[in-house]
Amino acid sequence: MVLLRLLCAVFLTACAAACADDSDCLLLGSCEGGVCHCRQGFTGEECGQLDFGAAPAHLGYHNQSASTWGGLPLKVRGEWHLFVSMITGDCPLGAFNNNSEIAHLVSAGGGGWEGPYELQPTTVVPSFAHNAAPQLLPDGSIGVWFIGYDGAVDTMSCPNGVPPADFVWPDWSGKQIGLALSASGEPSGPWNVTFLFDRPRLPADWWHWDCGATNPSAVVAADGSVTMLYRGTMCTHCDGCPAHPANATERLGIATAPTVAGPYARAAAQIDLGENAEDPFYWRGANGSHHLIAHGGPCPGRGGGKWCGVVASSADGTSWRTAKAAAYGPNVTLTNGTVITLYARQRPQLLFESQPEPAGAGAQGERVLLGLVNGAQLGGGSTFMQNPSFTLMQPVAQKAA
Repeated sequence: MVLLRLLCAVFLTACAAACADDSDCLLLGSCEGGVCHCRQGFTGEECGQLDFGAAPAHLGYHNQSASTWGGLPLKVRGEWHLFVSMITGDCPLGAFNNNSEIAHLVSAGGGGWEGPYELQPTTVVPSFAHNAAPQLLPDGSIGVWFIGYDGAVDTMSCPNGVPPADFVWPDWSGKQIGLALSASGEPSGPWNVTFLFDRPRLPADWWHWDCGATNPSAVVAADGSVTMLYRGTMCTHCDGCPAHPANATERLGIATAPTVAGPYARAAAQIDLGENAEDPFYWRGANGSHHLIAHGGPCPGRGGGKWCGVVASSADGTSWRTAKAAAYGPNVTLTNGTVITLYARQRPQLLFESQPEPAGAGAQGERVLLGLVNGAQLGGGSTFMQNPSFTLMQPVAQKAA
């Protein structure tokens, strides 16, 4: 390894992509002979890109009368159940803060995880509830982390997909991280809903970097303990707010709890990916490594901020290394060879073949990666918030048997 580093110091061009150890492969592959050999589902010089396969023509879950914005399917007793954020009232994505709820769907005709899916009559969490992040838990129960309000909100109707003329931009300050728990393990519930963090109440707290804690993603160990990542922002934006570097961008926070029900303690440390990053999906490797994929990162070209994703990894959960290349972009190749270019693609979540985690030290193991699920848009509206949206499911390539 020392010789390799010395040679690369002399021949920078030839060794620009060379790895010295597994950390140069983002702990998602092994460094062998100066080259990263990536695990199934990942590719690229440093294993920071998803290795996609062809997607079915239906692209995931579309609902003609309700936009959706991502979620994740779970396989329960041999049947796939999808939990998504659904914007009701025939409204576009921009009405999510009023009309988003967590919906439950079942794969039609006993199909695979890519769907198609049929909407079920029972709502998991009514409005306002968004950013569905479901998991099968080690004790057999089902948990769906989300962001929402501890109380009812007014919903709206959007005739022909157009919000009312007096539509007001959502108030971001009151969101809280919640958990819906089906203790029986039945996807239809009943669901017990609790909120995990206290809402900041003092104006002095509104300027803290993680006053607004949203977009949760949790890893639940075999003993039931939880490590959760979340997106942190200020609760207010004004000319007189403190000019502190932590308030300039979105950061990712870390919270831990002895059980899924809490209590949750926020760590002082932040995860700064060097770019505005949100919507983290967090998982662990069999070697104890930590990984996340988030919306944001190094996307070239105009509009990249609407569809860019980035991978980051850490050996200890404290010091993180961000991939140089985007994990995914706007293009999706279908099974018939057609290439679809998306207008927007956010809220990434990875689907692994086996859940929950295997017994052990809390690592999720080197499970088979099935694919990526996003909230996505094909276009059709005049702006991002006015476009209809759907839940995209894109498989990754599988190794030959």
